[in-house]
Amino acid sequence: MKYKKDILFFTIAFGSKRYFDMANALKNSFEKSNPEFEFKIFNEKFITPKKQHLKGKKKIFPKDYKYAKFEILKNLNDPNKKYIFIDADSIVLKNLSYLTNFIKKDVLTIEYKFDGNKGWNKISKYNFVKCCNDSGLDDIKPYSLNGGFMMWKGKIKCFQKTIDFLKKYDFNDSKGLTGEEYYLCAAIQHSKTNIFPINYNRVKLLKLWNFDFRVNNSKILINNNIINYDIVHYGNFNFYNIHMQRMIKFYNSNFKLTSMEYFITLLKLIKKMILKYF
Repeated sequence: MKYKKDILFFTIAFGSKRYFDMANALKNSFEKSNPEFEFKIFNEKFITPKKQHLKGKKKIFPKDYKYAKFEILKNLNDPNKKYIFIDADSIVLKNLSYLTNFIKKDVLTIEYKFDGNKGWNKISKYNFVKCCNDSGLDDIKPYSLNGGFMMWKGKIKCFQKTIDFLKKYDFNDSKGLTGEEYYLCAAIQHSKTNIFPINYNRVKLLKLWNFDFRVNNSKILINNNIINYDIVHYGNFNFYNIHMQRMIKFYNSNFKLTSMEYFITLLKLIKKMILKYF
């Protein structure tokens, strides 16, 4: 198979088996409708081993493992190549060749929006600016972002800056200590990275966060209507949704739940039934 050499679609997967299960489902779904493009899964072979990276830290938070993702991203800087990152907890349903027309050199395309005093992502308990100030990082404005989908060409300054912030700062709330969003958002601002916010009228990407959905014959339905999107970012938490597991299985025939994953899926199903009836 000959691919277009100047374009790379990719995802990143390391750690738990479920991330590889999702990544392989994503890869297979992508290749089904995009045979002209290469899709690559970057794994532990492309990062600094965690023992080396975490050496000397007295206290380790979940966010400290996020360095791996950004170590890979910062190394993808061939000036002649366009990069499109899709988070592993996604499914591709259509051809994505049109996306390559939106990519500009040394510009990061990402969801990036101003939230003002409403809290990070308009969730009041996540006070992004206060967390930064309390941690010693000043001059931050209240933006939010979602790093599940990004496009660029050339060198993107904020990726190295994000690694630096992950090593140096602990943004002390549940979002800051577990995620990457605060660190990347602050790094974008400090490094003055050129940003092109995603236009969802042009990029047909659905975030399946707050929808009650089901899967029937490999089709995702919301309110019994088949969704008409190119990319569905279903979210890591939906891995334990039995409907999404059907979709993962459709695109990854080797997918099989571990005993623990089956147990968690069952617990979430019971909880959903209890909430529905009571």
